[in-house]
Amino acid sequence: MVLDRKTFFSNFKKWIFALAIALAIWLWFPDLWQAKEPALISEELLREKVATQTFPVDFKPLIDSKFATFGKLLFLDTRLSANGQVSCASCHNPGRSFTDGRVTAVGIGTTERNTPTLVNISLNSWFFLDGRADSLTAQAIGPWLDPREHGMSLPGLASKILTLHLDTYESLYGPVAPEIVAAIQRLTNEEPSALQLPGPELIPQALRIYAIATMGSFSALDGILKDASRKRISPQEQFALLSAGLKDSTGSQSLKDENKANQTQEIRQVIASILEVVSNSTAALEAYQRTIFATESPFDHFAKRLKSETKASDAFASDFAEDEFAGLNLFLGRGKCDLCHSGPNFSNSQFHNIGLPWSPEVDSKKMPSGRAQGIMDVRNHLLGCKQPHIIAARKANQLPDLSQCAEIDFLKDDALESMSAFKTPTLRNLKLTGPYMHDGRFASLEDVIEHYSSLSEEPAIGHKEETLKPLNLSKKEKNQLLKFLLSLESKVESL
Repeated sequence: MVLDRKTFFSNFKKWIFALAIALAIWLWFPDLWQAKEPALISEELLREKVATQTFPVDFKPLIDSKFATFGKLLFLDTRLSANGQVSCASCHNPGRSFTDGRVTAVGIGTTERNTPTLVNISLNSWFFLDGRADSLTAQAIGPWLDPREHGMSLPGLASKILTLHLDTYESLYGPVAPEIVAAIQRLTNEEPSALQLPGPELIPQALRIYAIATMGSFSALDGILKDASRKRISPQEQFALLSAGLKDSTGSQSLKDENKANQTQEIRQVIASILEVVSNSTAALEAYQRTIFATESPFDHFAKRLKSETKASDAFASDFAEDEFAGLNLFLGRGKCDLCHSGPNFSNSQFHNIGLPWSPEVDSKKMPSGRAQGIMDVRNHLLGCKQPHIIAARKANQLPDLSQCAEIDFLKDDALESMSAFKTPTLRNLKLTGPYMHDGRFASLEDVIEHYSSLSEEPAIGHKEETLKPLNLSKKEKNQLLKFLLSLESKVESL
C-alpha cells in the first residue's frame, strides 16, 4: 500500500510529536531510566552496622576538670592574640557547634581553610584538615602562632600566659622563678622571633612531579607554570611552595639555622621554660576540648531501641521514622558512606581525595596537596608527641597516651594517594557546621549530597578514592539521605 503525500506527512508529524514527548520524559525524569542497585540492605546487616556507629553504653569523657578549666580559660581569652581581639572561640563558637559559619576562618586575617567543629574532637587521631598535628596539644599552637589567626610568637605567648594567668598556672604546674618570667618578657620585647616553629617541609620531588602530571585543571597548571617562569624556578619547586602556602623559597632550613644561632647558652634555659609553659598550656587546651561531646541524637535513640525490637519499624519514633530509615539504608548500603564515615563519630579520622575540582578562589593561594603536605609537617612539629617537653606536659595534664604516635615513623612521604586528601569530617551536628568541605565551597548539605550523587568533575590534582562512584540519587533519595544526616543532631555538652 502506497501512502499518499498528505497521509505520510500527517503520520510523520505524529511520530515527531511522540518522539518529542519521549525525549522530554527522558530529560525531565532521568531516574525512571537509570538502573540502580537496591537501596535496602538486609536488616541483619543493618543491625550489625548500626552497632558500630553508636557509642558504648559506658562511654564518657575521662578528664581532670582542673586542667580542663584552665584550658577553657585560655580558650576564651581574646588577650592571647596580637590585637587583643581573637580567641579560640572566635572561630570555634560554642553556639554554632564550635564552628563559625564562615567559608574560611577569620582571625586577624583570613585563612584558606574552613573551620572544623570541635564536637567529639577527642575521638580523632590526627588534627587539622591535612593532619599536620598528631594531637590536640600540638594542634593548639598552630592558630596561636599563625599571623592570620592569633598572630603570637612563642615567647610572646608564654609571656602573656604568665602575666595574665600566673596564679592559675602555678597552682597547676608549680612555681615559675620571677627571673624566668622577667627573662621571657625581656626576650619577647627584644627578640620576638628568637624561637619559632620550624618552617614547613616541602613535599618530595617524586610527589611534586606526580601531582603536576595529574593536574585535573588547566588553570591550576597554567598558574604554576607562569609563576615558576616569573621566579625562574622549576614548576616542581613552585608547586612545593604553593603546597606549603609559601610565596618564596626561604624554606625551613633558614629558620632552623636562625634557631640554632639564637639558642645561645644564656637563653637556652629561658627557651626551655617557654616550651614548658606553652606545652602545658596547649595540653590544658586539649583537656578542655576533650570535654566537648554530642552523643544523644535521634539516630542514637533509634539505635538503642533497635536492640530490643524484633522489626526495625518498631523502633521508629517521630524524629526517626521511614524517611530517616531509608536514608540510613542508603548511607550504609548503596552509598557505602560508612567506608569513611565510620564509628560513633561517623569519621575514620583518615584522609581521602573525594574528587573536588579546582577552586581558583582558594587553591591558587595554597595548593590543595592536603595530607601529602601534612605528613611532611607532622614529622617536624615542635610540639610533636615524641618531643620530651610534650611527653612531660601530657603527663602533667593527665592526658591519655596517643596511639597514633607509633605511626609517625611509618608515614609514607611519597604516598601518591595522600595527594589532595583531606581528613574525613564527623557527620554529627551538621546543621550548624556549614559551609562544608575543607575550603567551605558547599553552602548547604544539599550541595554536598549532589556532589556525591553526580561526581561530575575530575579532582584538581591526584585521583579520587577508587570506591567513589556516582550514586545517581533521585530527588526522593536525596531528601531521605538529608533527613538521616539531620537525625545526627544532638545537644553539645562541654565544661
